[in-house]
Amino acid sequence: MPYDVKSLEKICDYEQTALSLCNDNLRKQTKLWHLNSCKKVAACLYIPTRNDYIVSQNIGISKVTGSLCAERAAISAAVSKYPDLSMEELTDLFIVATQNPLLPCGVCCEWLHKINPCMNLYTIKGNELIKINLKDYYGDESILEECDA
Repeated sequence: MPYDVKSLEKICDYEQTALSLCNDNLRKQTKLWHLNSCKKVAACLYIPTRNDYIVSQNIGISKVTGSLCAERAAISAAVSKYPDLSMEELTDLFIVATQNPLLPCGVCCEWLHKINPCMNLYTIKGNELIKINLKDYYGDESILEECDA
């Protein structure tokens, strides 16, 4: 179920735009692309140097060949749109799901660390937008508990 962006506390314009785009994507997702998973995930890669938002979703249609996470799909779409994109330009990745909070899986985490270890990850927890720097995250979602402290 999509979340209410307006209920989130203390977010700036580009964060609100990215989250609204994710919310729209979640609302439009169909079961067709989630045959092997009930988890619907949207990601939005904000590229400040190009003032652009790249939105994607996860695809889980096969157990044999695996799935494509929304995070990797967003980066692939960005590189396809901007072949001259540098890794340093990838600085802000928003990840939301029908069941939040959600952070990258281990495969995505390893992939993202190779692309830009200083990337900021964003997810929703309750009424808050949680920001975690990738250099502090290695696939253990217990980091979200530290955000409460």
